[in-house]
Amino acid sequence: MVGGWALTFSARRHLVMVVPAPVGVVGDAVQQHFAGGGWRAVKGEGAFNSQARGIGMSAYGTGNPVVSIELEDLHDGTTGVEVWMSEWMSRIGIAASCDRGVSKKWWLARKLAEYRP
Repeated sequence: MVGGWALTFSARRHLVMVVPAPVGVVGDAVQQHFAGGGWRAVKGEGAFNSQARGIGMSAYGTGNPVVSIELEDLHDGTTGVEVWMSEWMSRIGIAASCDRGVSKKWWLARKLAEYRP
């Protein structure tokens, strides 16, 4: 149970980073990262919003989380990126499918951190 709370805390935290690429390139990378069968595009708080499909940790009978991404042009050839879990349902304080939100955020951050122009 403690692990579930730790994952929930991590999933709900905002991840902020600067990527050495223009907004269009970063936006394309974000769209490619969420393409496929595991996530679907939905309306939400960010410029890009995707909802997990399937069942994750503590998800039986609840809705899946939405991960939102906001991009900001920093006018020096770089892009500010903010990623967060914007919608979720929880039981006893553990967000449903928080493991899916954490892993998707982690892999996106890793992908963008390794980007070199």
